[in-house]
This record gives sequence, C-alpha cells and structure tokens, in this order.
Amino acid sequence: MKGLAVILLVLPFCLGRITKGPDSRNVGQVGQNLTLKCESNGNDGSVQWLNNKAQMVYVSSRGIKDAFKSMYDIITGNNRHYLVLKNPKLDQGGDYRCGDDDNGEIGKVLIVGMC
Repeated sequence: MKGLAVILLVLPFCLGRITKGPDSRNVGQVGQNLTLKCESNGNDGSVQWLNNKAQMVYVSSRGIKDAFKSMYDIITGNNRHYLVLKNPKLDQGGDYRCGDDDNGEIGKVLIVGMC
C-alpha cells in the first residue's frame, strides 16, 4: 500500500496593528466638529475607539454604539480610521484611544468654549 502525503499549509492570521495613533494633542471648540485619525496595517475589523472614561465608542465589526451615535461619527477605509466628535461639549475632552485588543495609541483632546 502506498502512503499518502499530507501537506498542511498554515497561513498566519494577522490582526491590524496600529501604525499611527491620533495626534498627541488635539484642540477643538465647543460646537465645531473635531476629527481624530488613526492608521493600521491590517484587518480593519479589529480597530476600536475608546473615550477617556474607558467606554467603548466604536468597534469596527459592530459599528458605533447607539448611545454614542449623536456624539460621534466614524469614517474608515484604506487602513485609516477617523473618529469625528460631532458638535462636542466641554466634557468630551480627555483621552481617546484607537487600537485593537493588543495595542493602541492615545490622543488627548481639549475642547475649549467660546468667549
């Protein structure tokens, strides 16, 4: 009886890695949209945005959470991920993290009021 040769080909599954996080300092004005940008080098489905209160605003595989739809918008494509703070209020300032389960980058946001 002749033996059978089995060749097992294993392809690595790579999650997207964050290659450029949001700018370290971002200043916006109350009521004027502010956009944060993040870049990755792989699977867009693994990117998440979290705000300074560690609330998950967005997971790309599920979309923006209902509680945040009036405050944020998301634009993604070509490994770029934008979080738009829509008409932000003073209390929306703080740390914003773009990342996946393993790594991420933080950008600080300051929202200033009009005089």
